[in-house]
Amino acid sequence: MNCPRCSDVLHVVDLRLAGSFIVERCIQCHGTFFDRGELEQLIQHSVDNILDTDYGELQRLIQEETHTDAPPMAYVQCPVCAKHMNRKNYGARSGVVVDTCKECGVWLDGGELGRILKWAKAGGQTHSGALQEEKERSDRSYQAVVSTPIGAEPVN
Repeated sequence: MNCPRCSDVLHVVDLRLAGSFIVERCIQCHGTFFDRGELEQLIQHSVDNILDTDYGELQRLIQEETHTDAPPMAYVQCPVCAKHMNRKNYGARSGVVVDTCKECGVWLDGGELGRILKWAKAGGQTHSGALQEEKERSDRSYQAVVSTPIGAEPVN
């Protein structure tokens, strides 16, 4: 597999997260590819099991990432299936725009893993979940009001 940013060969890295946890990493631009579901698993494990995380390896990856310049904004191809990946704000509110392939996984450019982990450990996912629930409640209330016939009793 090749890096979707710089075309260098991706190297296999084992984060040893609850056994073997393999990601693909570019040593040139410090980007990392996570198979579908792996990034969420890493974040959940890092937040839930702080003592079990291989912080030596994780810290090394994060430090490497902080020394890279931000890549130009561009759509990249999935390193697995070569389809164009979508760009989205991770967790809807993290401020980190990641490249996603629905079928294969997530590409993080150098620096993004550290920023996502800091956001998650600061409670970002919990906060985003609460905001999403509030939005859904508000949407349901709005729909109830909109669908109420004119002249009917008000919706509580």
